[in-house]
Amino acid sequence: LQKAGGLQPLVTLLHSNNKEVVQNACFAVNVCTGDTSCALEMYRLGALEILQEVNRSVNRRTSFSKLAMISLLNSNLSVKYSLTGHLASTDIITSGFYDVGKACLGQTVLTLEELSKQPVNQRRAIIVVNTATDHRETVDMPEERQPSRSESEIGSKRGQITPRKKKEKDKQCDEVQEPRTEKQQSMTEDVSLQMLIKEARDSILPLKDEQEQYAALARLVSEAMGGAVAIEKLYQFQWVLHHSELRFQLKSNVIPIGLISKGIYCHRALLFKCLADCIEMSCTLVRGEYNRTWNEVVLFRENSNNQRSSQPQRYIVDLMHQPGTLLAVDTPAALQYQTI
Repeated sequence: LQKAGGLQPLVTLLHSNNKEVVQNACFAVNVCTGDTSCALEMYRLGALEILQEVNRSVNRRTSFSKLAMISLLNSNLSVKYSLTGHLASTDIITSGFYDVGKACLGQTVLTLEELSKQPVNQRRAIIVVNTATDHRETVDMPEERQPSRSESEIGSKRGQITPRKKKEKDKQCDEVQEPRTEKQQSMTEDVSLQMLIKEARDSILPLKDEQEQYAALARLVSEAMGGAVAIEKLYQFQWVLHHSELRFQLKSNVIPIGLISKGIYCHRALLFKCLADCIEMSCTLVRGEYNRTWNEVVLFRENSNNQRSSQPQRYIVDLMHQPGTLLAVDTPAALQYQTI
């Protein structure tokens, strides 16, 4: 259908005033979103904006239009997170995901390529995730570069743009590659993130207790992004200046998440979700107001007889103030973490 040029007419049919036509078009859109390239093309053609308009209409919306919109959003998690402020535990972050901030319903979310071409501005930075190893690079570092997760050893390397040595076996590949700009490299390489993923696999997965796994991952994220910060000292945590310096170095509004060594709620929660997804731990990502973002996890706690409870309990993971603490949802401590 895509090769035959059928996606544009299909998207156009969503404008129809005939309810049956719209219903069938929505059904077709839902099917086509199973193919990533089709989903991206339909988004580019404005299908999401049309479906948002349809679903706002009492007379035009149907279960098919709602399903089509959900399917389209699920095929582009960056857009889904920007518009809805929520990623479920089943929404797995992969390379190419980016956080552009909160968008209003009906607003078009620019692609990462479009955002990378914009001149450096004073708006919030776009945070990009790249969990893949560049084919000309390797995550395996020489012994002197192996992460021990001591901030004194690798912390100073994070948040800086420094040239890295190529291995001899990669030279031939380099010779046939087109030279890439610093912006392109910043979007496609994130060795610091790859090191964090490796460390998470090595240090978190061997832990037997699920609660301790989440707590240890929270401490890892906190350490990577500046450590614990007391609520009353949050205003002294100069993350804005750090991000401005990164943008100046990169000459771009797009910052790879692994380069951030000072991050607050929204940056830490995104990193936590990213690492959790990479090592197959389950959590959500929720955006609140005023840069407050958090992760929810579900645990089955043991009772006094060492038996797992049949009732799951939801917790918010503290990544900022007492990293590793799990705050039961709807408790004063959890509400404070989300709002104050």
